[in-house]
Amino acid sequence: MKGRLHKLSKGWTIWYNDDHIGGNVSFVDSLPLHPDDVKEINELSKIFDNVDARYNGQEVEFEMTYHWDETIPQPISVGRLIKTKEEKDKETLYTEEQVRKVIEQSYSLGSAYRGVYSKKLENEIIQSLKQTKQ
Repeated sequence: MKGRLHKLSKGWTIWYNDDHIGGNVSFVDSLPLHPDDVKEINELSKIFDNVDARYNGQEVEFEMTYHWDETIPQPISVGRLIKTKEEKDKETLYTEEQVRKVIEQSYSLGSAYRGVYSKKLENEIIQSLKQTKQ
């Protein structure tokens, strides 16, 4: 589903089904944002400026789900953000292909050294990991 993120005094919510009734009046359904997504936004706000302004009003893809933990008596409906492949890739420092390549290199180099620890092997792996993400 599509919706818009909004930060209210009670926390982050997702507004969806913005049905125009007439004039300036609309009916909007809303869900609280999943706590894991709220935590992620809060972590970003510790690093970057204006995170709230950047996300407030942003259109997002989300799914309706339930959240429950020991602090609440029953599950509550929440909106969980759906991340695109590009967003997921940004979260990792290296692509899966890059990691697999380094692992393959380490195995081939390791067998060449017959299991003996080598500083050269370690340095080669580290250098390949330091390459910029493509």
